[in-house]
Parts: sequence; C-alpha cells; structure tokens
Amino acid sequence: MKIILLAVAFIIPLMRNTACAENIKARQTETGIWEADFADLCVPKMTQPMPGATLSHIIKALSRRFTRPSLQLRQVSNHSVEVDIIDGDYLAEQMGSTGAALFLIAATFSLTSVKGIHAVRFFFEEGSHARPGIFNRRSILLDFGCKVKP
Repeated sequence: MKIILLAVAFIIPLMRNTACAENIKARQTETGIWEADFADLCVPKMTQPMPGATLSHIIKALSRRFTRPSLQLRQVSNHSVEVDIIDGDYLAEQMGSTGAALFLIAATFSLTSVKGIHAVRFFFEEGSHARPGIFNRRSILLDFGCKVKP
C-alpha cells in the first residue's frame, strides 16, 4: 500500500508537468494570448488563440486583458520586439511580485507567439517587483524562479 501511495505521489506530478511541457511545446507555434495563473506560474497556457495575429493585434488583446500596465510597440528588429510598458511604476512597484510575473510572462509568451519573434525587450523603470530587459520564453520563466529544461 505504501509503495502505491508513494508511486502516486511522484508519478502524478511528473505526468502533470510532462503534459504541461508537451502542451507548451506542441502549441508554441500558435499565435495568441498566453497566460499563467497564481496556482502554476511556471506553466503558461494559451487562453485566446488568434491565428495569423500581428504584434499590434496581440498588444491590443493584452491591453484588454490587463488594463494596467499597457504595452506600446517601439520597434521590431532581428527576431525581437521592443515595447514600452506604459505605467511601468505600477508594474514594478504596485502589482507585487506575482502580479508583475504574471504580466511579464503573459506579454513575453504572447508576443513571441507571433511568427518570427523570439524575444521581447521591455522598457520601464526597474522597481522592487520587476526589471526591464530582453526575455524569451525560457529566460522569463527562469527569471521568476521556474525550473526549465535546458
């Protein structure tokens, strides 16, 4: 009985993490809005498929999802997009660490879902809960303490 319980305790979380990793991998080429949640910050999920959406479409959709802060497109170059975070002080100082993580993960995953975009450079003043920089899907998760396979 102990062996079964022990196996269940280890196998179910492993299966869940494997399934989530496979979900991200299988859907990583789909354009749309991606979000993490408080319960599982390290496993973003596609919440709004937007086939063929442009960066402008994604930014507008994120602005509807997050009324504060918002994103403004600066430029696109060499497979990366540069965005200003409007009301960056709210992100960096008032949303808390988890709120800032949820926003930056959603923005990074959503913007990099657009074909040809592999990284996002965020511009805003660094604060207690968030820092500007260049992020891709792997680095944004690592930045917030998630364990990510190499």
